Parts: sequence; C-alpha cells; structure tokens
Amino acid sequence: MRKSLSITSLAILFSIFLIPTSSAEHKAKYASKDVEVNCDDSSLSSHNSKKVAVPSKVLKRFPKFIELETNCGLIVIRTDNAAAPRAVTFMTSLVQQKYFDETSCHRLTTDVTSFIQCGDPTGTGMGDKVYTYQKENLPRKSGKYREGSVAIQNRDGISSQFLLFYDDTTLAPNHSIWGKVIHGMEILEYIAEGGVTGGGTDGAPVRSLIIKRAIIR
Repeated sequence: MRKSLSITSLAILFSIFLIPTSSAEHKAKYASKDVEVNCDDSSLSSHNSKKVAVPSKVLKRFPKFIELETNCGLIVIRTDNAAAPRAVTFMTSLVQQKYFDETSCHRLTTDVTSFIQCGDPTGTGMGDKVYTYQKENLPRKSGKYREGSVAIQNRDGISSQFLLFYDDTTLAPNHSIWGKVIHGMEILEYIAEGGVTGGGTDGAPVRSLIIKRAIIR
C-alpha cells in the first residue's frame, strides 16, 4: 500500500514539471530581452489630423492586447477590458482605423510625473478626438499611477491621447487606466533617459518614439 502511494505521488510531481502552464507560455511569448534598445532614424513626413469615426456602442468581444510597432521596437499593452470597457472600445476603434499609424509620442515628463504621451497625429497635444463616455477605472489611492500603466488623457471626455507610465507617478486621478505594458518597458525607460528637448522636464523627448503601426491581438 505504501509503495503504491509513493509511485502515485512521484507520478503527480513528475507531471507538474512536465506540463507547461499558460502563464509560462504567455511569459515566453512577450518576454523582455536583456538587449540594448536601438531606435532607427525614422521621421514623419507630415503631422496632420486624421478623420475617423467614433464607436456608437461598447464592444462585445475585446482584444487581449494592443501592439505598438515603433522605431525602437515592440511595445505590447494588455487591455483591461473588464475595468475600462469604454476606453478599450475607443482605443480599439482608433487602432482599426489606423489612427495611430505613423504618429509620434510627442511629450515626455521627467520631474514630478513620469510618463510618455502618444496618440496625437498632429504631434502638438491639441489635435485629438474626443469620445464622450464617462471616465472609468481611475486610481483609488491618491491618484497613484503604477509603472507600466497605460491611461487615456481625459479632456472633457475620453481623448485619443494616452499616457505610458515608465515609473510610479502621483497624478490627478482624471485619466482612465485601460491597460498595462507587458513588453517593451525598456523602450520607455530608454526614451525617458534621453531627457526632454532643451533640458526641461516636460516637453518633446530628445529621443524620438514613433508608432509605425498599431495592431490588435
């Protein structure tokens, strides 16, 4: 009897080590590589606003990820569909309409806040589209946005612009968190390390970050 139990226990332990978990597979797919970030010298031919339609209803089937193919490599955002369905719906619609393709991340903050701002085809921070659904999934603790969080910039509604937080930041809790960067944090850190043009703490980054293409998964 004891021998039988021993064999069964060994078999269970052996199977645990042999069967890969879904989390292990997920980590392998989007594992960050310890390699130096290299950005190509991409430039934009124009900074014009783009005409797009806004969604009329919330999605029934959400994407799991939004991938940003940039001049510095791949940034992958896992969408928070349960907590921010309206924001994810809006972002998904813009991705499908190629709104973010060939656009620059025009703003970097390095002082009391730590984020990179993207999503404006004009590159000015003023040329965005506004979706009039209410804010959602705001930080509960004193406006704390965690490293890796991705939030919509809210301006009288939900804006097309979004903030990529490369470090923990305390900010007015007005910006809906709709996702988290699960791959490509080293790219954000590289852009931040380059600093702001002119030596300030809020403005255009010295190191350009250009979204060549955004796709949903």
